[in-house]
Amino acid sequence: MLGTIAAFEFRYQVRSPLFAVSAAALFLGAFVDMAVAKLLTIGGGNVLYNSPHSIIVSHLLVSLVFLFVGAAFVSNVIVRDDQTGFGPILRTTGISKASYLFGRFLGAFAVAALLLAAATAGQWLGTLMPFADPTMLGPHRLAAFAYGYGLFALPNALIICAILFALATATRSTAGTFVGVVLLLALYLVSQRLMEGQPQLAGLRVLADPLGLSAYMATSRYYTAAELNAGAIPITALMLQSRLLWVGLSIALLALTWHRFRFAERRLSRRRQRRLHRRGAPVVSSCEAGTGARFARLAEPRFDGRTARTQFVARAAMEARYILGSSLFLILLLVACVVTLANLLTASGWVGAALRPLTSVSVPIIGASFETLLVVIATYYGGELVWRERERRMHEIIDATALPAWSLMLPKVLGLALVLFSTLLVGAAVGMAVQLLWGGVDLAPGGYLLWYLLPGAVDALLIAALAVFVQALSPSKYAGWGVMVLYLALRFFGPSLGLEHPLFVYGSVPAVPLSDLAGAGLFWEAAWWFRLFWAATAVLLLVAAQRLWPRGAEARLMPRLRRMPARLAGPAGLAAAGAAALCVLSGAWIVYNTLVLNDFRTDADTQRYLAEYEKRFFRYARLPQPAVRRVELDVALYPEAIRAEVRGRYRLVNDTGSPIEQVHVRLVNRDLVLVELEFPAARLERDDAAFGYRIYRLDTPMQPGEARSLAFHTRREQVGFRAAGTETGLAPNGTDLDTFELTPRIGMSDVGLIESPAVRRALGLPDLQPLPRLDDVAATYLLPGGDVGWTTADITVSTTADQVPIAPGKPVSERVENGRRIVRFVSDTPIKNYFSIQSGRYAVRRQVHAGVEHAIYFHPAHPWNVDRMMTAMQASIDYYGQAFGPYQFDQARIVETPAYRSGAQAFANTIPLGETAGFAMDLEDPDAIDVVTMVTAHELAHQWWGHQVLGARMQGAGLLYETLAQYSALMVMKRLHGEDRIRRFLQFQLDRYLSGRRTQVIEEAPLVSVEISQKHVAYGKGALAMYLLQQRLGEDAVNRALKRFVDRYRFTTPPYPRSVDLVALLREEARTPEQQALITDLFERITLYDLKVTQPRAVQRADGRWDVTVPVEARKVHADGRGAEQDAPLDEAIELGLFTAEPGSRAFDGARVILIERQPVRSGSQVFRFVTDARPTHAGVDPYNAYIDRNARDNVAPVGP
Repeated sequence: MLGTIAAFEFRYQVRSPLFAVSAAALFLGAFVDMAVAKLLTIGGGNVLYNSPHSIIVSHLLVSLVFLFVGAAFVSNVIVRDDQTGFGPILRTTGISKASYLFGRFLGAFAVAALLLAAATAGQWLGTLMPFADPTMLGPHRLAAFAYGYGLFALPNALIICAILFALATATRSTAGTFVGVVLLLALYLVSQRLMEGQPQLAGLRVLADPLGLSAYMATSRYYTAAELNAGAIPITALMLQSRLLWVGLSIALLALTWHRFRFAERRLSRRRQRRLHRRGAPVVSSCEAGTGARFARLAEPRFDGRTARTQFVARAAMEARYILGSSLFLILLLVACVVTLANLLTASGWVGAALRPLTSVSVPIIGASFETLLVVIATYYGGELVWRERERRMHEIIDATALPAWSLMLPKVLGLALVLFSTLLVGAAVGMAVQLLWGGVDLAPGGYLLWYLLPGAVDALLIAALAVFVQALSPSKYAGWGVMVLYLALRFFGPSLGLEHPLFVYGSVPAVPLSDLAGAGLFWEAAWWFRLFWAATAVLLLVAAQRLWPRGAEARLMPRLRRMPARLAGPAGLAAAGAAALCVLSGAWIVYNTLVLNDFRTDADTQRYLAEYEKRFFRYARLPQPAVRRVELDVALYPEAIRAEVRGRYRLVNDTGSPIEQVHVRLVNRDLVLVELEFPAARLERDDAAFGYRIYRLDTPMQPGEARSLAFHTRREQVGFRAAGTETGLAPNGTDLDTFELTPRIGMSDVGLIESPAVRRALGLPDLQPLPRLDDVAATYLLPGGDVGWTTADITVSTTADQVPIAPGKPVSERVENGRRIVRFVSDTPIKNYFSIQSGRYAVRRQVHAGVEHAIYFHPAHPWNVDRMMTAMQASIDYYGQAFGPYQFDQARIVETPAYRSGAQAFANTIPLGETAGFAMDLEDPDAIDVVTMVTAHELAHQWWGHQVLGARMQGAGLLYETLAQYSALMVMKRLHGEDRIRRFLQFQLDRYLSGRRTQVIEEAPLVSVEISQKHVAYGKGALAMYLLQQRLGEDAVNRALKRFVDRYRFTTPPYPRSVDLVALLREEARTPEQQALITDLFERITLYDLKVTQPRAVQRADGRWDVTVPVEARKVHADGRGAEQDAPLDEAIELGLFTAEPGSRAFDGARVILIERQPVRSGSQVFRFVTDARPTHAGVDPYNAYIDRNARDNVAPVGP
C-alpha cells in the first residue's frame, strides 16, 4: 500500500501545472546562470564555472531557493484531502497511518528530487552551449554534477521535505507551512549572522546549517583555484558530521510526525470557536419585541459624495485591519524585526569591529532588511484583498451596489499602503530602540523621517498600486502572485541582466548613500525625481485598474479592455491625462539630466571604455616622460554648487637620461573637464577628446635635466542629477578630492586596467601581464600610478567662509574675503605628486608633540575615537622616527570624510579617514581588535613607506609599501597593547591571505615578487612574514635593516629601489643559516605549514608536579603560483606552549601561560615532554599562529588525563 500511495502521489504532482512551471524555472534558471549570467557560481578569480566547487555551491544555493518551491508541493500532499472534501472518506478506509503518511511523503520527496535534478540538468546543459565562455569552462565531467547532486542536493531534498512535511502535518495549512518556512529561514539567517566572525562558535555555526553550505564553505575556504578546479572537495569529518546530523534529525522529525498524526478531523481552536459563536449569536427580531412595540422610522439611504467618502475611509480601515490582524502578517513583521535587530547588532567595519548604530548606519540596514518584506506583503495581501470577495462568492452582491469602482479599489490600495507604512514605522522603532540601548548615539529622528519614512511612504504607495493593478488584470490570484514574483526577481537581478537604469524597473530609484557629515549629499534629488515619475506612473496604473475593475460575473480581461476607452470619459480620463502629462514631463526631465547633461555608464559601458582605452594607449605605458617637480595650484571649491575650478602650473623636468620628443597629457577621471592647457614650444599632435588623452610634439626635444612649464585650467562639477555615479568627492560638507580627480596627469600608467580574465577575453584584450620582473632595469625608472614622483607644492585653496580647507604642506596665510576662506599651503619638503584636498565644517583637536602638530578634523557629533587616534598618531611618529628616521613634516593630520568615500588613505601629512572606517567604530569591548589604532598606525607608516621611499613599478612593489606599513603598525600595536592583543589581528591576516588565494586573478607570487593587485599577499601574508621575522631575527635587527633602507633611498630619483634591495639588507642582519633559510621561505617562496597537536596528556607525579606529553604532527610544503604543492623538509625551532586557557579565547591573557618555548620541530610525528608545576588545560604548537597554516585550529588541543 505504501508504494501504491507513493506512486499515486508522484504521478499526481508531476501532472500538475505547478510542477511544470517549477521544473522549467529551476532548469532555465540554472541553465542561464551557467551559460550566461553566473549569478550562483561562487568562486571568483580563476575558479571555473563548471568546476566541482562552482557546481556544489550552485546546488547548495538552489536548495535554499527550493525551500519555497517545495513548500507548495509538500503542503499539498497533506492539506489536499481536506480542501477537496475527500478527507472524511479517506479516513474511513483501512489505510494505515504509516502507509498514508510515508507514502505521501515518499511521493513528495521523489518530486523534490526530480525538481532538483532539473536544476542539475540545466547546469550541465549550460556548460555545453557554444555561447558559454570556453576559457572559463573545464572538462565536462558528469561525475562532478553527480557528486554535487548526490552529496548535497539529494540530502537537502530529504531534509527540506521532512521539515515541510512536519509543518504541513502540524498546521494542516499551506499558509501555515509557508509561515513556518519563513520563520525557519529567518532563524537560519539570524543564527548564521550572529555566529559569523566568532572562531569559538565556528563548529556550532557549521552544525546549525541544515543545508550544509557553512560546512562546505568552511572546508573549502582555503583551497586555491587550482584545487577547486581539479576535482571534488574531499568529504571531511566536518562535512560528514553536518550531513549525518541533519539527515538523522530529519528521520527523527518524520518519526515524531507519525507519532503525533491523527486521522481524526482537527478540532477548531477555542479562539476560532469563540469567534464563530459571536458571529452566530441569535438576534432578536422586531416581531419578538411584541405587537405593541413602536418602530423607529428607517433612515433614508443617501448615496452622495459625503457617503462615498465615509465609505471609502471605512473600507480602507477595514482592509488595513484585515491585514494587521492576520497571523501571517504579524509573523512576517516579527521575522523582519528579528533580522533587522541581528543586522544592527552585528554591523561591523574592518576586521569585524563593531559600528556604533548611527542613524546614517542604521537606516540603510533597516531599509535593506524591510525592502523585500514590503514587496512580499504587497504581493500576498494584494491578491488576498482583490480576490477575497470572489473567493467568498460575495462579489456579485457587492458589485450590484451603487458603489463606484474607485470606492472598491482605492480602499484596498490605501489600506495596503497604510500597512506597508506601518512596517516602516516598526523598522524605525527597532532602529531607535537599538540606539537607545547602545547609548552614546543621537537618535536623530529627523534623519529617520527624511532618509527613511518619507521616501518609504512613497515607495509603499508605489508597491501597493502595482500589486492591486496586477491582481485586477490577472485571471486568478495565483497568476497575479506569479507576476509579482517576477517583478521581485527583476528588482534583484535586473542590474545583472543589463537593466541598470532605474527607468527600466518600476519603482526603482538611484541609491542614496548616507553620511552624518554630508547628509544625503546630491543623491536625494535624483531619487525624488524618479519617485515623482513612478508616482505618476502609479496613478496611470490605478486609473487603468479602476476602469478595468471586474464587476459582476464578467471576469474576462478582453471584454473589459474593449469597454475601457468609453469608460475613460469624465474624471478618470482627466486624472489619466494629468498623470500621463506629469509622467512625460518628469520622465523627459530625468532623461535630460541622466542621459544628456550627464552620461549614464553601465558596467558594460565602463568595461568597453576601459578596454578601448587600453587598446589605444597602453602601448605608451613605458614611454619615458618628464617628471613633475613643482606644482602650483589655485583650487576654488564651491561646495553648495558642487563645483571646483582648478588653475595650475607644472614644472616638468627630464630626469630620464635621454631626450624626450613627446609629452602625453591625460585626464584620469572621466568627470574632470580640461578647460584650457598651455604648453609653450609644443604642438598638439593628437587630441582624443573621448578619452581625455592628448599627445604633444615638442618643437625641440627636451634634453636630460631640462625643465619646462605647463599651465592648465580644469573644472569638476555636477550639472543636474545622475542616475548613477553621482559626485562623491565634492559635497556640501566634507569635500574630499585627490589630484587624479582635479588635475591632468603626465604619461600613461597601468592603473585601472581590467583584471578579470573572462572580461578581458570577451573584450578582445590579451591576458593581463604581470608587472615587470625584478631584473628589468628599465622598469626601475617607473612608478606605480605613473607621474607620482617627488615634487614640491604651492597650493591655494578657497572655499566658503564657514568651512576649513586642508591641503598638503604648511599653511602660510589665511584670510576671508567676500564670504570665502582662502588658505595657502606650501611644502618645500618633497611630496608625492598624488595628494588630496579637503574642505568641511569640522571640529578640530590639536596637540603639539615632539615638534609636530597633530591635528584631527572630525564631525562634531563623532568624538568617540579622537583621543585614541591622537594617542596612536603620537606613538607611531615616536616609534617610526626612532626606528626608521625622522618624520619629514611639521604637521600630521587625520580628516574625517563621508562614509561613502574610500576608507583610509595616506597622502602627504594628511590621512582622509571615512566615518565608518574609524570614527564610528565602537571599541568599548576590551576584547575587540583596536582597529582604530591599527589603521592610524598603518596610514602614518606610509609617511615613510610611500612618502619617503618610493618603490619601482615592478614586482615586489607591494612589499615596499603595504607589507612594511603592516609591520610598522604591528610594532606600534605591540608597544601600546602588548602581544596578546594583536594575536586576533594576526589570525585575521592569516584568514585574509589564505582565503584570498582562490580569488586571485593572476598566479600567486612570492612576497618578494608580489603584484600590486595581490593585496591578500602584501597585507595578509606580509604582516605574518614580517612579524615572524622580527621574532626570529629580533625587532632591533629588522629595524636596523629598514632604517638603512630609508637612509639609502629617501627622496631618491630614478632608478627607484626594488624589493630585492630590501631583502638583501634583511639578509645582512641574519646571523645563522636557519635565519637565512627563513628569509628564503618567507620572501622568495610560497611556503605553507601544517602543524597539529594530537591528544596531549598530563599525569601528576608523586611530587605534585605534572608530566605533560605533547604529540605533534608537522608538515611543510612549497607551492607554485597555481597552488600545486610539493613536500619540503621541515627542521625549524617553533614555539610550543602549555596554557590554562585556550589561546585566542576571551579568558586568555598572559597570566594563563604556563610555558612557552621553542623546540626543534621536524617533518612527521614527534612527542615533546615537559614537567610543569601547574596542570595545563591546553597545549599547542605555534599557538599564536605565526606560521601560515591552513588548519590553524588544530594547533591547540585540550590536555587529557
